[in-house]
Amino acid sequence: MIAILCFALSLICYAISQLLQHNQFKWMSKDPLGFWGENMDDRKYKPGTKEPAYFLSTTWLVWTTDSYHMFQSLFFIFLSIGIALALEINFFYVWLLVLFLHWLTRRLLSK
Repeated sequence: MIAILCFALSLICYAISQLLQHNQFKWMSKDPLGFWGENMDDRKYKPGTKEPAYFLSTTWLVWTTDSYHMFQSLFFIFLSIGIALALEINFFYVWLLVLFLHWLTRRLLSK
């Protein structure tokens, strides 16, 4: 039952992340660079550069920079918990595999 709840939460987080990415989320911030703003993903970099805003802000701590990345991270976590519970395997291994597959797919299919 908890696995199903985790799958449901992962899908909710995914839907919210997509609404945020396409600027369709109901409660977007008026500040474009705010945590909930239209250009929120720019918060992971120092203004006007491609340098990280702070240590690991473009990798392991990206979930702290804006709401899109926070919900994307929650999606991966809930998905991994759901799979781990359903298959009765270690969450950490599932989570690392999910992150690796996401990274590999982006790496192979990006321009």
